[in-house]
This record gives sequence, structure tokens and C-alpha cells, in this order.
Amino acid sequence: MTDAGLAARLAPDRSGAVADGWQASGFAELAAGAFDRTLAKSLADAAARWPAVVAVVDRGREISFTELTEIVGGLAQQITEVPVAPGPLALLQSVGVNVVAAWFACGLAGRPFLLLEPGNPPERNRALMTRAGVRLLVSDRGVDPVLLSGSDAPVLICPDGRRGHMDLGRGLPADVPAMIFPTSGSTGEPKMITYAARTLQAKMQASMRLMAVTPGDRVMIAGSHSNYGFLHHALVFLLSGGALHLADVRDGGLAVVFAAVRDHGVRHIRFTPSLFRLAAAHPAGQAALKVLKGVRFSGEPLLSADLELARRMLDPSCRIQKEVVREN
Repeated sequence: MTDAGLAARLAPDRSGAVADGWQASGFAELAAGAFDRTLAKSLADAAARWPAVVAVVDRGREISFTELTEIVGGLAQQITEVPVAPGPLALLQSVGVNVVAAWFACGLAGRPFLLLEPGNPPERNRALMTRAGVRLLVSDRGVDPVLLSGSDAPVLICPDGRRGHMDLGRGLPADVPAMIFPTSGSTGEPKMITYAARTLQAKMQASMRLMAVTPGDRVMIAGSHSNYGFLHHALVFLLSGGALHLADVRDGGLAVVFAAVRDHGVRHIRFTPSLFRLAAAHPAGQAALKVLKGVRFSGEPLLSADLELARRMLDPSCRIQKEVVREN
């Protein structure tokens, strides 16, 4: 699967869905040695460059790159202390900084992670854990007993908030499986797609210029925090010196999106087209959308009418992108 960001600045076709008429953006040459870094090493490099810069805004609380590395180090220690045989762990978490910290901490603790969607039925998440051979479950929320039943049930870890040092000399190397992403299973049983950090680094490095992130930029991803698309988009910003604004749109609605723009300097948002339509129709939407520097559409077909609406609502200088995923 390939993911290409496409900058929209040409007229849409007349069929209703935007397909042709997009300007493809060229990929940047990858930095030397980019493939050989683990995610934790990339975070450490970012913290060395921007130690006091905000990396995550967790429901209004600003967390610097240095603080994020300490949260990662503490969570990695907590995972390592559990006496369980080697194998993957699963992440089932609320929206918050621990979501981000876990992406880095799992590799440091020597375990690939499986992303679980909290909105899934417990039986589905249990089946996914079984299929992936999960040994541990990291969760900061109430866990349905179904997830912890059976002789092969995982051990539950609840993040305890400790801080610690990131030990970059241990954990998974960059060329072994570090992440597991389940497919939807629409054609049968869900497939388990495994990524090494090396693969994810290639995707992120290619996307950094496409998204035109500069240090200090703030992004909000208005959608589920438990899928690959969220992780990839967030890491592109974080590892470019940007900040990830976290808030649960499913609980707070569009009010949290508008507050992020108004009160926290968010200027880049990832929308589904349907959510963008709702934002554009909201009384507070015009002021919030007009100051954005970048909007990236994903998750649903983008109609010609959506693009025209975006052109009306957004500043002419705002970068509009449509995420395209093609099956090889």
C-alpha cells in the first residue's frame, strides 16, 4: 500500500467525485540514515533540537519534547518490569499523551504493539489480540472482562504516570516488526500488517515535505486515535518539531476543534469530508476554518462539492491535501 499526499489546486471533474485534476506532489529525497533510526531515537533527536518546545497538547495541558521523552521512559520501564514471555502487546487507550508515549515506549521495552479501537465490540478486540499473539494489554480505561478471559488472556498494564530515562541501547532494532495494524476484515478475516520502524521511517520521511511542517506548527487529527493514519500523520508533525493537539472529538464534538484553533494555535487539521461539511455549516466554523494553513482530507470519498466548499471556506493560501491509498 502506498500513501501519497496530493495538493489540490486544479479544477475538479464533473462526475461528482474528485479523481483526476489533482496535482501530485513530488517526494523528497530521504535523509541519510533515516531508515536506521528507531522511533525512540527519532524522538530523542527531536528533544535534543527542541527540548522546551511543546510536543503534545493533552486536553489543554502542554507537554514539551523533554517531558514527552520522560513519559516514554517511564512507560517503557513499567512494561519491561512485567514478567511475561516475549511477544506483542496491545494498546487500548483513551485520547491523551499516553497514546503517543506508547508508540515509542513499546519498542524500547522490546515489544511490537497492536493498535485496538476502543469503539470496537470487545469480542472483536479479543479476537484481534488472539490472532496477533498478544501477551500484554496497556490500557488507561475500563476494560471489558471479555478482553482478559481465557487461558491465553493478556496481562493488563495501567500506566502509572512515572517518569524515566529513555534507554536507547535496548529494545527492538529498526529492522524488525514493531507495529501491527489490523485490516478491516471486509473480505474475510482481518489481516495483520506488520511494520518495522524502518518502514514507518520511510513513509514519514517521504511525507514531511508533502505536509510542509515547520517547527512549532500544531495539528489536530479529528478522528479516531487508534489507527495507522492517525499515528503516521501525528509522527510526521512531531518528528518535524510540530505539536499534536489531542482532544476527543467523539465526546466534545466540533466545539473542541474550534477551541483548538481559537485557544491553542492549531493551524493544521485532518478531517473526514463529512466532518468538514459539518464544521463549515457551524456558526463558529467560518472564523476557525479561515485561519487554517493546512487541511488534509482522509477516510471518505472527497466530492467536487467538498472541494468547492473548502475553497470558499479556507484562505486561498491554505494547503489542501487529499490522502490517497492505492492497493498494489
